[in-house]
Amino acid sequence: MSERRPLVHRDMFSPKPEGVERFNGLMNELIGEPATEIDLGIKNGQFDRFSVPVDLRDRANVAFYNALSYRIRLQGDYNLRRFWAARVEDAIGVHTEVKAKFPSLDMDILREVGTPTSDISDTLAVLAAKGHGSLPGHERKTRTLLGIVAAAITADDMAVDMNSEMVRVDQVLLQHFFANEDDTHPYKLHSLHDKRTNTYLTEGGMLIPDGAVRRSFTVQLRDVKDSQPVHYFSGLKPKVSAITKAVSRAVKNGGDIKPEKDVQDRYRVAIARMDSDIDAIEMAKAMRQILNNKYRKVESFDDDHKIDGYSSCCNNKLGWHREKIKFEGVPTPLELAIFDRKSFVNYQVEIGNRDSRTGIYDGNARQFYEVMRMEGLLEVIYPQDLGLYKFSAQRAVADRMEELVPAIRRVGQPSKRYQT
Repeated sequence: MSERRPLVHRDMFSPKPEGVERFNGLMNELIGEPATEIDLGIKNGQFDRFSVPVDLRDRANVAFYNALSYRIRLQGDYNLRRFWAARVEDAIGVHTEVKAKFPSLDMDILREVGTPTSDISDTLAVLAAKGHGSLPGHERKTRTLLGIVAAAITADDMAVDMNSEMVRVDQVLLQHFFANEDDTHPYKLHSLHDKRTNTYLTEGGMLIPDGAVRRSFTVQLRDVKDSQPVHYFSGLKPKVSAITKAVSRAVKNGGDIKPEKDVQDRYRVAIARMDSDIDAIEMAKAMRQILNNKYRKVESFDDDHKIDGYSSCCNNKLGWHREKIKFEGVPTPLELAIFDRKSFVNYQVEIGNRDSRTGIYDGNARQFYEVMRMEGLLEVIYPQDLGLYKFSAQRAVADRMEELVPAIRRVGQPSKRYQT
């Protein structure tokens, strides 16, 4: 898929004058002549930003919907008003997710922080935000920009029904890779962990050495044809996660938000091997061959993320095999990840070491990853260095990690009969 010319730049989120100017440029580009009429009407005193004439507002909306659908290459005959309303809901979902992942973070502070914006900028944001005029100017603008990012991601998903593709991948693997598509069985996994970092040390026995703690987990395994049972999980990346990743990548790289480039794992499958004798690369090859024969033809695959690859958020080596498989007719690759027992368990509970300077933990626990991936998003949702209010996304992440540590330590906690 050829890359679109990016619509949203990370600097557009800034409430500072240069950010407002860039946002105005985008909105004027999308709305065109009606935006110019609105700007002149406000400047000439014909109306204010809250009383734009209905016919002019409607023309501005139609121009916005049409220009956006063209720029994101939306295919098919859709009600564009409803399409955009759904993307605003996606943007609201991002704010909701932030509140869920950072419950102690006061998002209402945005209502108390001065967010300089021009009349035309605020008017255009009100139009695009679809009825959220009571929100503070910065949040209105943020919601509009996140909606545009969501629109680009959704357009890619609509080009090929990704839900159907995920179902097909599951069906093929369950029928041809696994021994019985309907059968799973519980497996009790015992392991020894470093008491301080919660890092996996070895498979658990009855004896617990000093400085270690025993953990127990129950996982569901599936029998594999001609191999040992494994834990299998699959699914589509949620829309909120895709938006978050696209924005965070742009914040990290200091530039444009490019979902089609930066969100290359919209559908994925993963295997966790309980038996260390299973060769991850050979298993991946077998799965790839089955998908090539029974699902879609493999165009190419990228296995740069090899067994010594790093996790997405932390400094410790996670120890998995990961590859991206490009199939004919699907715009984004399928991500295939194969964990060994150690990496799978660390993905559940590893806390790691705390950086004394930043407060960030380097463990691979999934709960840490879900917080870390939002750091870039927090930087654009929250205005920074305005008046007396200072916000640090890194500090917010570190504080939330500290709050999560007790809960992570309780995962797989040993029963009393195993405690010493």
